[in-house]
Amino acid sequence: MNIYGSLSDGRLTFGQINANTQTRTKVLTGANLGFAPKTLTTLNYNTVLATTTGGALYRVDIGTNNTSLSFTKTLLSSQGWTHSHLTYDGNYLYGNVPATGELLRYTVTVNGNGTKPAAANITTRVVIGASGFGSLRTLTATAPKTLMATSTAGELISYKANGANSYTRHTLSPSTWGGMKNLLSAGSGIFYGQNATALYAYRDANPTDGSGADISASKTIDASGWTQTKLSAQHNTVTCANGNYALPLPTSAADRSDYAADHHDHPGSDLFVPIGTKVAAINGGKVVGVINSGECGRGVFIRGNDGADYGYCHFNSITIANGATVTAGQQIGWSGISGGANNPHLHVQIKTSGTNRCPQALLLAIYDNRPVPAPTSLATTGCYFATR
Repeated sequence: MNIYGSLSDGRLTFGQINANTQTRTKVLTGANLGFAPKTLTTLNYNTVLATTTGGALYRVDIGTNNTSLSFTKTLLSSQGWTHSHLTYDGNYLYGNVPATGELLRYTVTVNGNGTKPAAANITTRVVIGASGFGSLRTLTATAPKTLMATSTAGELISYKANGANSYTRHTLSPSTWGGMKNLLSAGSGIFYGQNATALYAYRDANPTDGSGADISASKTIDASGWTQTKLSAQHNTVTCANGNYALPLPTSAADRSDYAADHHDHPGSDLFVPIGTKVAAINGGKVVGVINSGECGRGVFIRGNDGADYGYCHFNSITIANGATVTAGQQIGWSGISGGANNPHLHVQIKTSGTNRCPQALLLAIYDNRPVPAPTSLATTGCYFATR
């Protein structure tokens, strides 16, 4: 998981955390931005937005973050960006305004492959809430149209952004969260809290349910050393794992109803996500096919360690080679609209001994963190329109 941050003197930082082991694997400090950011939010692996205390908005383009951190910055707007916090959910940019108390939403035309937005690509200002948001202490997006925040009173809060002048508020915890300087989330219900100079990992089993009963502390990443004033994680880069299985998409990209939905004409699952969404292997195994043809378009086929054959179709790009060995949750590509797809989506299929199986029960078990059924026990009918 990628984390960008800024120090009090304006220097940009970059860190990585292995979300499976919850250990920090990298930290880099770059040059001074020329200002100490008032807000900082990550759009993708090499694009960050930052604002100044005077209300200017900059796009920060990362040149390298391997062994050193380099960047360039572009002024997108010289005024008007007076938010206390900004956060990005993969489609929308959210910010709260202390002077008015509003929660605002902007549409950002940018995808996970690193497209750089100009000022004209951050449009359609919508007021989600007209008051009550000005004094939020932290703000982060945990799923599409779902935000998590802390208040000055110490509450942990969830907001569902329904649309213009419409939101749903849930108190996840009534107190004890007031010491958090930053909250950041990268998907799958995994989120992090920075308290003083420590960083802690937490798990929300279902970020969209409005309940704090399923939030648990996971691990202390570091007891000290996190001195950044702002921290932001790259969205949709953590995939939920369940033993030897993992969801093919970050939970911030697809919810439970998506995994439960019927397919149109045969056993399978179509998961409608924007082009450039990270795709991961459901089960570890060996890549037995990488193609770019026919209805599937760009596709990956994996002989799973559980004996089943897993197929994934309509990629925009593939990040794994034929013959490679993969683990559950390992990225295999970016979703797209190739082949016979009419809309951007990921097609998933599971076969045992050449027979198509309904993947919904297996995907829902992973989502719910329940024991995963054997692929041979999956139904062969009842999961597509022709049999309903």
